[in-house]
Amino acid sequence: MYKLSKYISTILHPVLLPTIATLVFFLVSPFYYPLNHIYILITFVFLGSYIFPILLLILFKKLQIISSFEIMSTHERKIPVLSFLIISLILSYVIYNLPNYKILSLMFFGCFLALSIIYFLLYFNIKASLHITGMSGFMAFIILLSHYFQINLIGLIALLFFLTGLLATARIILDAHKPTELVMGFLIGTLSLLAVTLIL
Repeated sequence: MYKLSKYISTILHPVLLPTIATLVFFLVSPFYYPLNHIYILITFVFLGSYIFPILLLILFKKLQIISSFEIMSTHERKIPVLSFLIISLILSYVIYNLPNYKILSLMFFGCFLALSIIYFLLYFNIKASLHITGMSGFMAFIILLSHYFQINLIGLIALLFFLTGLLATARIILDAHKPTELVMGFLIGTLSLLAVTLIL
C-alpha cells in the first residue's frame, strides 16, 4: 500500500497538472485554435510549470536548501514555494495577454494566489498540502470550463473528485500530511480559482 501511495503521489504531482489542464482546455474548447498555437502554448506551459520547477528543485537540493524532493518541513518549503509562485505569475501574465486565452490564464492566476496563501501560512508553521491544492484547483478549473463553454463534463469532474480523494488517502498513508492540512489544501485550491474568476 505504501509503494502504491508513492506511485499515486508521483503520477498526480502538482507540477504535472498545469500541462494536463492546458491539454484538456484545448480538447474541450468549442473554438478553433491553429495547431501551431496549440503546440507552442503547451510547450511553453510544460517548460514553465514542469521542466523549470524540476530543475530548480535539483538546484535547491545541490545547494542544500532542501534535504529531499519531498520537502517535508515548513522551513525548507519557503524558497521553493516562493519560486513556484513567481513562475505561476509569469505564466499567468503571458497567457492573459494572449488573444482568446484569458479563461486559461485564470488557472495560472489561481495557482499564483493559492501558492501565495501557502507561502504566507508557512511563516505560521502551517503546511497545507501542495498535492491536494493542485488537484482541487485543477478540478475547479474543469468545473469553470464546463460552465464557461456550456458543455457537460460531469464524468471528468466525477473522476477528478475520485482522484482527489485517492490522492488525499495516499498522502495520509505516506504520513506526508495530517487530515487538516489536506482540507486546507482543498479549500485553498478551490477558493483561489473562484476568487480570481470573480476578480478577473
